[in-house]
Amino acid sequence: MCREQGLRITNDLARMTLPSERNVDYIKIAHSMTGREIKDDLLYDESAYTAIVQDVTLNLHDYVNKNEDRRIALRKFFLPPGVFDGIVNVLVQQLTKNPVRPHICDEGARIALIEQLCNQIVDTLSKDREPRTFADVCEVLPCITLNLPKANLSGAFSDL
Repeated sequence: MCREQGLRITNDLARMTLPSERNVDYIKIAHSMTGREIKDDLLYDESAYTAIVQDVTLNLHDYVNKNEDRRIALRKFFLPPGVFDGIVNVLVQQLTKNPVRPHICDEGARIALIEQLCNQIVDTLSKDREPRTFADVCEVLPCITLNLPKANLSGAFSDL
């Protein structure tokens, strides 16, 4: 329960910060940065990494809470410590991969990606095998295939 309470505090604090305090140039990330530059300049930079993690965390948190049909199953899945953080960190690290990068940078496409991920998680889980750690998640869901339709990309991201 410590993780859930910590997530709620993070959620509240992140929403109280000004957008300029968490300003991430997603257009630059999607258009002109290489995987190596993203890794060196963003993923190893504490403030940039934290801002990106907050954005992805809030999108995932909002999706879980707004999804009436699967809310209980998703909350149960993300309840163990480290599972939520592990999923968010994997998504953020995927910024270094070119095909998925614009889908993580574009907020609308990121939400569609999160929806696909959550649907596959719920569809794959069985009642007798529920992950308790992120390592268990990797065993239960060793490979997830996500569709990356260009139709999900908007504005400056649609030409990628």
